[in-house]
Amino acid sequence: MKQTRLIMGMPVTIDISGIDRPHQTQTDELEKVFAYFEYIDEKYSPFKATSEVSVINSGRASENLEMQEILQLCEATKKETGGYFDPGAKTSLILQDWLRAGPLKTPRT
Repeated sequence: MKQTRLIMGMPVTIDISGIDRPHQTQTDELEKVFAYFEYIDEKYSPFKATSEVSVINSGRASENLEMQEILQLCEATKKETGGYFDPGAKTSLILQDWLRAGPLKTPRT
């Protein structure tokens, strides 16, 4: 069983093959996997006003323990890479500008 859905602004394809299970069981498993992708998109998308990332980007603190752990890991990675990995909003804006401009043009800083 194979299915594609548009999630996170891109096609996500899941292929359940080689499993000898009833069709309904495969359909249920497929729904669980897509539901997880949709959960991640709703919770962490910087493009959705209600996501945890948008809450933080608006200056409010997140009370979500999972998000706090992610932020701690991001900060540790930023330190380990000397700032090359920076999950901050400015980095996202620079990347968006670069994608709009194309790789041969210089984005604004």
